[in-house]
Amino acid sequence: MKLSTIILMSMLLGLVAPVMSSPDIKRDVQLEQKALQDARLKALRKVFREQPGSQQLLESASGYAVFAPVGLDLGLVSSRRTGGILRLNRSGRDTYYTLLPGPGEEASAAAGLVAIMVFQSDDAFNRFEADGWTFSSPQESVLTEMPETTIYLLSGTPASLVEAAIAPDVELN
Repeated sequence: MKLSTIILMSMLLGLVAPVMSSPDIKRDVQLEQKALQDARLKALRKVFREQPGSQQLLESASGYAVFAPVGLDLGLVSSRRTGGILRLNRSGRDTYYTLLPGPGEEASAAAGLVAIMVFQSDDAFNRFEADGWTFSSPQESVLTEMPETTIYLLSGTPASLVEAAIAPDVELN
């Protein structure tokens, strides 16, 4: 089957997300926000099911961030990327982020990352909001290097968390 036929069929079926890497395609901000919100809910449901006490921890925290992939990967054509939402519990304010693969890391490695970071204090939340995340090594202990923060890594590896960088998504905020 020709690539053009696959793309046309996918678009007709509504399977291709509006986020493409081409700068010529206008982003559908509301659709992207909805996709990230849905990914957040899916990740939270999973961690609440698999980690006893995680829901209570999150509800009593200053805030949390969820990073998860959105979009589709159809082989030659992909709209898949990892984005995130930082939520301040007190006000319900959301800030949208994009995940950037680190040096030497393929975008596909970062695209599989699903992580939830729960900030137990305002200081931890503010540090994350100002500086993003920083880790010293790709070892398993990396998941405990952020003070007053609990990290649930649902998929991906600690190394993909270490190598990636985040940036606020100006268009979605």
